[in-house]
Amino acid sequence: MASALQHPKRRAPPGAFFAIIALAVAVSFREAPFLGFVDYDDPVAVLNPVLRGGFSWDSIRFAFTQAPINLWHPLTFLTHLVDFELYGTWAGGHHLGNVFIHLASCLLLFAWLRRYTGEDGLSLAVTLLFAIHPLRVESVIWVTERKDVLSLFFYLLTIWFYSAWATTTAAPARRRAYVLSLVAAVLGILSKPSLMTLPLILLLVDLWPLGRLRWEDRKDRALLRQRIVEKIPFAVLALVAAVVAWSTWSGNQFIGEAPNLPLALRAGFASLAYITYLQRTLLPIDLVPFRSYPMFLAGSAHILAFIAMGMTMVLAFLRLPKSPWFAAGWIWFVVAILPASGLITISDHFAPDRYTYLAHIGLFVAAVWGFAAWGRERRLAPTVGWVALVLVLIPCSILTHRQSLVWRDPETLWRHTLAAKGGNYVAHNQLGLFLLQAGRFDEGVAELQKAMAAKPGFPLPIANLARARANQGDLDEAIRLMREAGPD
Repeated sequence: MASALQHPKRRAPPGAFFAIIALAVAVSFREAPFLGFVDYDDPVAVLNPVLRGGFSWDSIRFAFTQAPINLWHPLTFLTHLVDFELYGTWAGGHHLGNVFIHLASCLLLFAWLRRYTGEDGLSLAVTLLFAIHPLRVESVIWVTERKDVLSLFFYLLTIWFYSAWATTTAAPARRRAYVLSLVAAVLGILSKPSLMTLPLILLLVDLWPLGRLRWEDRKDRALLRQRIVEKIPFAVLALVAAVVAWSTWSGNQFIGEAPNLPLALRAGFASLAYITYLQRTLLPIDLVPFRSYPMFLAGSAHILAFIAMGMTMVLAFLRLPKSPWFAAGWIWFVVAILPASGLITISDHFAPDRYTYLAHIGLFVAAVWGFAAWGRERRLAPTVGWVALVLVLIPCSILTHRQSLVWRDPETLWRHTLAAKGGNYVAHNQLGLFLLQAGRFDEGVAELQKAMAAKPGFPLPIANLARARANQGDLDEAIRLMREAGPD
């Protein structure tokens, strides 16, 4: 934004900014109370019979001992139990729970940026762009992704307390803030083991906005050692999170097996993932919940993507002396996505929208502060920044609302996926199951056959079609299909 988006000499009360953020979230996600559950993980991750009964010893035991979608997140399950106590199986209440947690994270993000940068307008711009960008829909609207919104809240809370510790001089207050930051980190791990990036993100926070690391300090080994030692407890927690994540995923891949890719190819796909995230950030249309790896792309595309990402990292380090916000923001974006970028393939699922949830904060910091610097250099009028922001936010809000409607029910979700991206074995399979359960047998069988054609040999649609034939009474065909599906 232009200079007008920097904080004025006389700062406005935070309540006005909080109201703007709350209004933007409410308008953009206004469809949440009227949406249903979908058949994509919701039946096992949320609508599990043990959870639907609300709080009991069995449900609490389930929360701490089970990982039905190969992720251990007991605190997330406990919040689902709260929802069932409050709303029963009314899906709208569960959706609202996600929206409220998302709003809490947005308010916390704004408060942190405002406090440690002193920039009211820039902090508001980053927060609003993050809050209502269409790429938020998968994390906020999909009930199963409660783990996403909950873990981000504790991630930001960890950063808030860490920043308080780093900028406080009184010993008792410092100790309290550090302990609280560790407690928040533990709660984040219990929500989703995604805090493995936390130590690196805290180093970036030291760089900007706290200014505890500067370009001039690069040769000060004592200071660098001190900054690293401060992160050791968080590094231990990050290691625990990584071990938990790997132990629950290992040998239990998602709906499709991960492609057996060599390291060089995985690095190429990871680079392509970053490029497609940037593309979807700028043009967030035709968003879908599942994309297979684009195996059809030529090797040159991988090489170019890898070179492009390498050049941006070099640029970030070159800009560090004069633009630490750019270096911190861009590296935040890269680091936050890295564990799920595709360097380690755990499923045939390429660059899901939800992986931008934490990463977009860094990207929008780099973009907003960069636009502000550009505006200052050209001495743009104060209204230019605000007009630019509004012209971006309005279509974002409209697209977010439209994308929310995609998640109304399973049929809407999968028909949108097929219309947006064409043949998709996951979409055909899920749509086929929904149609069969709805009593639309011929349509369901046709979709399962399309799933089999889209990915020959993939056992899930074959087994689903076998069950459909068995229910129809064609046992010979059912047995043949089950043998084709294999022993699993």
